[in-house]
This record gives sequence, C-alpha cells and structure tokens, in this order.
Amino acid sequence: MAALRRAAELARAAGDRETAATAGRELAFVAVGARDGGGGALLRAARELAGDDDGKLSAVLGVEAFALADSGRAGPAAARFGRSVELADRAGEPRKAAWSLTLLARAELTGGDLAAARDHIGLARDLVSAERWTAFRPMVLAVAAELDLHEGRLDDAGQQLAAAWTTAVRLADPCWLSVTGRGLGMLAARRGNPAEAMQWLDGAYHRTTDRPPLICRWMDAATLDAICDVATAFRLPRAEAAVAELTALSTKARLPGYAAKARHYRSLLS
Repeated sequence: MAALRRAAELARAAGDRETAATAGRELAFVAVGARDGGGGALLRAARELAGDDDGKLSAVLGVEAFALADSGRAGPAAARFGRSVELADRAGEPRKAAWSLTLLARAELTGGDLAAARDHIGLARDLVSAERWTAFRPMVLAVAAELDLHEGRLDDAGQQLAAAWTTAVRLADPCWLSVTGRGLGMLAARRGNPAEAMQWLDGAYHRTTDRPPLICRWMDAATLDAICDVATAFRLPRAEAAVAELTALSTKARLPGYAAKARHYRSLLS
C-alpha cells in the first residue's frame, strides 16, 4: 500500500495522469479487497483519474462492482460488471473483460444464479484462452469447477481443479492456491471424504494469527464457509469453533452474505 500511495503521489506531481490512474485503481482494489473501510474514497479518486478513458474506466467499474458484490448489493454489482465488460470490449482490452466476467460469475454463483454464472464464466474462459493469460487461469477454472460441483459433475470439477492447482503451484500465487485448495476440499467432501476435505481446506485458509491475510478477505470467508459446511454436515468436533470464527470474520470484514451463512450454520448446530 505504501509503495502504491507513493507511486500515485509522484505520478500526480509529475502530471502523469495515466500512471496516477493505474496506481489509484490498484490502491482502491487493495482497500476494497481488505474490506478496511477506505475503499469508497479511493474508488471515487480512481474514477476521477480514469476520466473518459474506456479501458481505465472499465477497470475502475470492475473494482466498484467487486465492492458492491461483497457488500451484498447484487443488482448494482451486476450492472457495473456489465458496463465494465462493455467498456473493455470497446477499448480492445479482453483481459479486463475476462476479469470482470469472472468476478461477475463468482457473484452470480454465490447468489444462486447458476445459469448466468455458467454463461459468464464460459465467456471469461474463452477470453483467457485466446489471450493465453496463464496468470489468471486458476481463478477462472476454480469458478467453473465450483459450478460443476453445484450441478453434480464431480469428475469435470476434479479435472478443472487439477489443472488450476498445477498452474497455481507453478505461479506460487497464494490467492490462487487458496481458491483452488478450497475447491479441492469441497470436491473431497462431495466424494464423502471429510478428512481429506479438511486437509485441503485448512491449507487454503489464511488465519491472521499464523500468516498475513490474503488481499481479498472474501477468499478467507469463502474457505471458512466451506470448513463450516463440511464440519456441520459431518458433525465434526470443530464445527462450533469454525462457525464462531466465520461469524467474527464476516462481521469484522462487513461481508453480509457470509454473516447470513454463519447464522445458518449456527441454527444447524442448535
């Protein structure tokens, strides 16, 4: 964050609006992902710096949509994701379109709109393949695999997660290792192996007490949600503690969707 702030300051001082806009957007993304409460002002500044540049505005709108989705505002989030994709297409920036399509599909999947999520992740996957965007491929595959899990295609999910995991390991990206490890844990649970599921999920979950948190708090909340799901379904001894942890995390990070899930798990244990 300090380096990004310094970059933005120097770029503004030098009159380099393009660099200032990029640094400002990245600052906003980090703040939004961390759910630290400072994202709104940074997003407004990033939007102002983007001006009428379609590519830069597309990226800012994608981050705005990301923030809205995590705040439980599905309708406005979908509208901004859609506009982000339109502007990216107009600017000839397919990677930005793929990013917004993937995060839109993730939001739709979380909200239960599986058909829309399937359409959008399919478009994202085509763009990522055409662009050979290996660095983002694990996220796309993880979302597609979770859709397969929801729809009962366990073997398809396993193939996608295996490919995502291989790439994530090669990239050594903690975010992709987390989302893919979560998917592998969910797959193991669906196959009736809670011990293997918990091994994967524990590896995917980043507790603030033993290592720095991921940039995006929703990733930890999603993994903890999966831990609660497995622990309550299989009546594991750690279920109570996991639900309490999800309650605390979702409250602190202001993630209303996961707070609702924590209440659901609590009701299952009562």
